[in-house]
Amino acid sequence: GVVGVTPGTVSLYIVKVYGDGCGWTYSSTLVDAALRCRDAGADIINMSLAGYYPSSFENNAFQSLYDQGVLSIAAAGNNGGTSYSYPASYDSVISVAAVDENNVVASFSRQNDQVELAAPGVGVYSTYNNGDYVYMNGTSMATPHVTAAAALLWSADLTQTHVEVRSTLQQMALDLGAPGRDDAYGFGLVRTADGSESAPTEVELARFEAFAAEASVRVEWETTSEVYNMGFHLYRAKSLDGPRTRL
Repeated sequence: GVVGVTPGTVSLYIVKVYGDGCGWTYSSTLVDAALRCRDAGADIINMSLAGYYPSSFENNAFQSLYDQGVLSIAAAGNNGGTSYSYPASYDSVISVAAVDENNVVASFSRQNDQVELAAPGVGVYSTYNNGDYVYMNGTSMATPHVTAAAALLWSADLTQTHVEVRSTLQQMALDLGAPGRDDAYGFGLVRTADGSESAPTEVELARFEAFAAEASVRVEWETTSEVYNMGFHLYRAKSLDGPRTRL
């Protein structure tokens, strides 16, 4: 299996929007699903889906949800180019681009002025049909990373509004591409650093390997025992007892 960004820390409510073929659906079906999520108590709605055409019905529905305090997050689209995809490109929805392991925007990821954040979306190990697990690509894979980051930040301080959570995600994003916000990465790679910070807990490693790439370093590790937490931070130090700098 796989471990999520916020394992065991949030409740999930799942609504099926597409049929078995996953080819298309109606705007009314999507809006109904979003409203059902709201009625079930959802604060954040993840939509790993995209359509080609805008709909005033959809736009009004997601704006209404936003006005009610619901944060909607959707895939920017997978056909490359600069065209808008929906519902991601409505102002009330966070549009998510996909990057690879080198933090380079994926060739299939839509690039336009509605892209707000980027997240891993290439070679993501994920659940699949018939209980299987496969590596998958797409902005649909990137979107849940942002949704989970939003949930993690919000759960750290339940007094925050959805507007504040959205603003915090923008401010904490790792700037990529052109300085500042751009059409490929939006505000940058989603991060939750400092959003729910606590003293680091050391873990014992069974394996740690680093692999140099052209403009990055990929690290892999295994812990000696099962670790239940919200993620890992890496620190750099010149000695075991010296000052540490978080990467």
